[in-house]
Amino acid sequence: MRILLVILLGSMLISPSVPLPSPYLGAFRGTDFPLTVQLRDLSGNPIDNATILFFHEDQNIFLGSAQTNNTGHATFVWQIPITHPLGLAALNATFRGDSERFLLPSMVSIQITIYAQMQMVISVQDEEGQLVSSRVTIGQQLFFHTVIRDDHMSPMENVTVQLWREPNHFITQKKTPANGSITFEFQINSSLSSPILFTIRSLGQDLYNGTENQLQFLINNSSAYFIGIPAFWHRSHGYEIHGRLCHSTGEGIFPGSIDILQESRVSIGSVQTQTDGTFHLNLQNLFEQLLRDRYIILRYNGCAGYSFVEALIGIIPGTAINPFSQFITITPPLGPSSFLQQIGIIALSCVVVITTFLTYRMKRTTTRIFAH
Repeated sequence: MRILLVILLGSMLISPSVPLPSPYLGAFRGTDFPLTVQLRDLSGNPIDNATILFFHEDQNIFLGSAQTNNTGHATFVWQIPITHPLGLAALNATFRGDSERFLLPSMVSIQITIYAQMQMVISVQDEEGQLVSSRVTIGQQLFFHTVIRDDHMSPMENVTVQLWREPNHFITQKKTPANGSITFEFQINSSLSSPILFTIRSLGQDLYNGTENQLQFLINNSSAYFIGIPAFWHRSHGYEIHGRLCHSTGEGIFPGSIDILQESRVSIGSVQTQTDGTFHLNLQNLFEQLLRDRYIILRYNGCAGYSFVEALIGIIPGTAINPFSQFITITPPLGPSSFLQQIGIIALSCVVVITTFLTYRMKRTTTRIFAH
């Protein structure tokens, strides 16, 4: 009885980044690759309990065998050697027939394209050379040190490597030198939201399939603070108050919304920062509301990457005064006569002490002379 041996393509297709040459199958060397065939007669009836042999025609070697099940399927897992040459490999599945069941021999050719998988090693450091694993801060400079190797762990040259920030924001790309190592730089800025997801992708080269790695970082809250605002305000200073909202590295925070609160913490307005973090507050329309307050509060509620911060501006009522005078104690200096009088007392005391000492020494010397 004539039979058909059919290779099942669907179960063996893979999806590498490098397009596969249809209708050939593709596999990576150094991996296990399943080969599935079906044995059936001309009427389409499956043939079970039949031995299927698998051969490598190019290398003229026997790979192994498998038995068909009740649906006529037989699966053999080929362990592709890491040293296998890249490119097309010709295999076959052979059924040598079964005289007891009057089954004739059958054979089907299998052509597979052997690919190699690129390997990628990444380490991320900051500007001080410290490893960065999962958290970053606004203003921090990141260095993505990337090495591209083949499946034998040898460096690969002239491979295009790309840096992306998800979703789908292309940043830059470079080609690897002879040592396979490149470095991408990226500065964390205030426009980013947490978490940040980066993708580093190597593009396929010839029969080497590209690969990619993803790295996710959370943004630590950076300390926010106000600079340039006055500690006290009086209407004689003018109604304009200028300041700047910054984070720990000194970079201005933009966009940033600053609330203006009365002493009772009732909001009476808000102001927006400009691109460099500066803001301009006009109190002219708010003056009547501030007459009974001792201070106003500037409050930034923070956002992803920035902390909450408040600042007080004291209000000086009525006539402008020095707000710090209450903390100053004035001690009048000593007059010249008082100073000279104290010097005289000290000098007289020194003379008395010296005279007493010399008198005592003379008496002891005289006593010794008369004793002899």
